Amino acid sequence: MIFSSESSNLNVPGMTQDETNNLLRPRVAGQTAVIVSRESLQPETTSTPRRSRRRRLLRCLLVGAALYASFLLCLSASRVGLLKGADGSSAASTFRSAMNAVAREANQFQLMRMEFLTGSLNDQDDPRDEVATVEQPKQQIEEKSNSKSSIEEAEEHARSVKMLPANDSKKRRLKCIGWRATGHCTPHGPREPENDKGCYNVIPNSVSGYCEVEDQDTGELYGVMKRYCASLRYDAIFRCSEAPNLVNYQLESVEAAEKALVPGFALPNVVEATTQPRDGIVMVVYPKLIASAYATIRTLRTVLGCQLPIEIWYRETEIRRGTEALAPLLELANTSEAGDISFHKITDHWATGFGAKVFAVYNSFFERILFLDADNGPARDPSYVFESPEFVDTGAVFWPDFWHPGYTIFNIHGQSLLWEVLGTKFVNSFEQESGQLLIDRKRHAAPLELVKFYTFRRPNPFTRLKLAYGDKVLFRLAWMKLQTPFTMIQTPPAIAGKVINGSFCGMTMVQHDPKGGVLFLHRNSNKLTGEVKREIIYHRPQAIKNVREKLLKEGIDHVPDQQAVDEEIARLSSTPAPTLEPPELDGLPDPAMWTHLLSFNTTSHRGFYKFSPTEPPHSSPIGNVATVSES
Repeated sequence: MIFSSESSNLNVPGMTQDETNNLLRPRVAGQTAVIVSRESLQPETTSTPRRSRRRRLLRCLLVGAALYASFLLCLSASRVGLLKGADGSSAASTFRSAMNAVAREANQFQLMRMEFLTGSLNDQDDPRDEVATVEQPKQQIEEKSNSKSSIEEAEEHARSVKMLPANDSKKRRLKCIGWRATGHCTPHGPREPENDKGCYNVIPNSVSGYCEVEDQDTGELYGVMKRYCASLRYDAIFRCSEAPNLVNYQLESVEAAEKALVPGFALPNVVEATTQPRDGIVMVVYPKLIASAYATIRTLRTVLGCQLPIEIWYRETEIRRGTEALAPLLELANTSEAGDISFHKITDHWATGFGAKVFAVYNSFFERILFLDADNGPARDPSYVFESPEFVDTGAVFWPDFWHPGYTIFNIHGQSLLWEVLGTKFVNSFEQESGQLLIDRKRHAAPLELVKFYTFRRPNPFTRLKLAYGDKVLFRLAWMKLQTPFTMIQTPPAIAGKVINGSFCGMTMVQHDPKGGVLFLHRNSNKLTGEVKREIIYHRPQAIKNVREKLLKEGIDHVPDQQAVDEEIARLSSTPAPTLEPPELDGLPDPAMWTHLLSFNTTSHRGFYKFSPTEPPHSSPIGNVATVSES
């Protein structure tokens, strides 16, 4: 409906032309009728119309709007019916477009009515205020309509995006399209297109959605790296540009493992012809662990009577920085009580940190190995575990960590991105602690080949996205990926420690054998140093004071010279500083670490098993300690 300033004719649905002319006929005494231009919205000066006429005018406008909207609705519905008969697949889209057109026409008619009333009732106001008043709701209506339309389009597009199957074995040439945000903290929630991002934008770790990628060969669209709000750690950095490589990562891992399944393949230093497998203990050392390794070997040989041969692996560059670091172990190896101890260099420059353990296990000269962290002291001779039914049955025995999906500091739970990257299903169990590993290398060449791939392949998603910490879970994950049986010790770790200031402080992880007996004491919170912990004393102030007093006694009043001060510092340093703790009865330099053992009640629900790292008291000479909330 259009009002024209050049014509006094007005077409109002439901009224005759005579009634319309009478309604808007020119006034007497030189007054003219109110005729509003939609383009300018400049109201002309008019007198106040009578109340009855204005009421009739409003009724006519409302009736006309209703009739016009009904007409458009019927017309659109008939068009939809025709289109549906020709092409049923486009009926819903056509009907939605028609309804949007009806809504726009109705909104436009409403705005025109508001303009007319504004010009009639507020003829003394500033015309610019009237324009702003009318345009504001118009913009809000348009924005709301556009927002609704974009969400509908995003939902329709999402239905065309396939979710890549978890066990898809086809290697694809994928191209990143972008991040597709969803609601309700699930990748399967409603689309939120306003939160979409490009391939190179960092995706916040508290949002849900998926990366949309395109198969460059087929043009198919896939949703990958499906994320819940808790899929990544708070400090992980993730971009969808990494998605194509992450999708192919699991395929590359399978290819690496399949190499070990080829007939004739064997791990390094495995002799296939031997009838009796050679068992032994494997360790990795670096300068700070020399004292711990020395104590563990002495315990095995002299206290427990274990005669298993021992391999000690080390990086030459690390030992070179710690001058004479290996000397205590070399001297121990030359004693009659040492038994069979051999030393081996780690030659792979990538095998640093946690990678050194994987290198040693992969390249050991034993067929069946018990790997021990150097700070992991057995509580009994571990030789019998090689003959345990669990090891004979599966050939691999692993031990649980403190953490589980209900209480984890490594973000390993059912919604972790870890499982999609690996291409394996979530298993609700304790995480693995790799301070001890019992593996038959001859039987498990393929899983160990996969562990090697997980450790040394670059870029490494485990470290890049903080999916896991070090090597601790790689062994379990490799066995799970290949669906290879293994044994996980069922007894949760206990904690050994001492009471400090009335509170129990755990400093050692206690691991058990398959029957639940205490087997290993892993000092992962407080390492042995071989040195007495003493107070830190700064001798210079005391040396200056002593020299000054000596000079004054001799009648000399001047500042002490540097040589005299240095000599006094050397004299004071020759006297050991007070120890932080009373000397131990055994005469050993390190303080006693185990006076109490706290075990978890195996009849309790796993959800109560919670281990909390805490800072030690300021007066305590130990490192990080731990407490357990339930036992």
